[in-house]
Amino acid sequence: MKDTGWPPTGAPGAFYECPRWHEGVWWVSDFYANRIVTVAGDGRTTTALGLDGDHPGGLGRLPGGALLFVAMRARKVMRREPDGSLVVHAGLAPYCEGPANDMLVLPDGTAFVGCFGFDLNAGEHPRTAALLSVLPDGTVRVAAEDLVFPNGRSSPTTAGPSWSARPSPADTPPSRSHRTAGSTSAAPGHRSRRRRPWARPAR
Repeated sequence: MKDTGWPPTGAPGAFYECPRWHEGVWWVSDFYANRIVTVAGDGRTTTALGLDGDHPGGLGRLPGGALLFVAMRARKVMRREPDGSLVVHAGLAPYCEGPANDMLVLPDGTAFVGCFGFDLNAGEHPRTAALLSVLPDGTVRVAAEDLVFPNGRSSPTTAGPSWSARPSPADTPPSRSHRTAGSTSAAPGHRSRRRRPWARPAR
């Protein structure tokens, strides 16, 4: 890998994913170490939360500040209460094939969660998956369908549209031929009204 010259910060992790900035520190999922860590400006790295036998995926916050995180294997969005206890915010299993993955939480508390759609570690052939929306009360709805490995969401505006990075076509491994799709948001938690290609890397 080319040396960018950027100074590293924080202790090395097993596999860092889904960084989120909150109250002056980075919150990061250390995927294969089954933990969520914080990284302060001086590089001090602290385990904020350990998961028992599961990988943390996307992170986010409800309007009141409560931490949401994706338990990938359990296919749940978990919520950490002010007293530190964990509760199930939303169950994704009826809508989610394969592990749950990245998550974007909007300022109103609506979350968008992607799924693998297949068992990557078992070598299954890629299949399409849904992008799910989770309302602040934990209600789950399908926001978009027929996506391949929806991952890496962002929102150019607070109300939408939402963007989903995905590989194409369906028989392409998820590490190749990626492109980015944009979708115009409908009412909160409902299916996207319109989806279109947004960008595709040059070959």
